[in-house]
Amino acid sequence: MGALLRSLLTLLLLLPIWSLAGETVLQRLNKTFAPSSQLTGNYQQTRFVKHLGVTLNSSGKFSMKKNGGISWEQTKPFASALNISEKEISFTVEGSPIRVIGPDVDPVLYSFGRAFLTLLKGDESALQAQFDVKEDGPKNKWHLNLTPKSEMIKKAIRGINIYGDSFVKSVRIEDQGDNYMKIDFQNIHTLGSAK
Repeated sequence: MGALLRSLLTLLLLLPIWSLAGETVLQRLNKTFAPSSQLTGNYQQTRFVKHLGVTLNSSGKFSMKKNGGISWEQTKPFASALNISEKEISFTVEGSPIRVIGPDVDPVLYSFGRAFLTLLKGDESALQAQFDVKEDGPKNKWHLNLTPKSEMIKKAIRGINIYGDSFVKSVRIEDQGDNYMKIDFQNIHTLGSAK
């Protein structure tokens, strides 16, 4: 579930986010991330699990097509892959068979994934329906706080803090069990046409 949350919440890279000063974060991100582009980069994830009293670290690469889905390739501490598309969520761990999650396999997890993919497409009303949004900071160093409204999301997530400049640079997700996941993004760049 941690890898799924990491992936789903990273879709926030393109969410419609409102700014107090004219141009929104989404508008600024869209100038950098053209509709036909693919966004790629590396990530470092730190996850604190309270009941175990441990911090777990992982890293890898991500790739996101603005009008498509998102792919995660974790390389450390072990190999895994996660893909979220319009039709399904699929993942595999170190060469194991691919597991596909659709609405008939795990309706809650599938719905959660679909909600964030809808947000990726810039559905402002979906964001407003799911989160209370507070933004602060200047254009080149903004901070966004998302507090879930949806009862389904509230069961899993207490809040999301997102920090960025031209791109999202860091996401911190806190759950209801006092656990957290922090994802830092590096080497983010756009590629040309992503067909």
